[in-house]
Amino acid sequence: MTRAAQIYQFRLFLEEVRPLVWRRIQVPADYTLTRLHKVVQAVMDWQDYHLHEFTIAGRAYGPPDPEAEQQVLDERSVQLRDLDLSLGDQLQYVYDFGDNWQHVLEFEKALTRGTEAVYPVCVGGECSTPPEDWSVGVRGVSWGAF
Repeated sequence: MTRAAQIYQFRLFLEEVRPLVWRRIQVPADYTLTRLHKVVQAVMDWQDYHLHEFTIAGRAYGPPDPEAEQQVLDERSVQLRDLDLSLGDQLQYVYDFGDNWQHVLEFEKALTRGTEAVYPVCVGGECSTPPEDWSVGVRGVSWGAF
């Protein structure tokens, strides 16, 4: 399978929220982290109002911000296929630094691009995300109970 024909499948879940909120997504391996961010926003029904950051193998990636205290690597220049992922590897994704929504993207497999398929695609999942700007306060508490 050529690198250009690869599709990566991830299981995405939101940490410390019950019931478990998860999605299974398939994205082209040539997607940048910026494009992956947009996919996460869409499938988790976030509104992209806040900052975000990926952490992969101890390195932080995000949108460039010359005024930030801590510089991150530019997510626009990193394609998924360049990360040399192995089955079970995890990418950390934090959305909204105030509410600190922590997501995990677990790499499940590489697939061959379907000839008629349209990507990215969400192929599974359960539960809706908490509303935008809703703060858990005490992690691990079921947000649905409120």
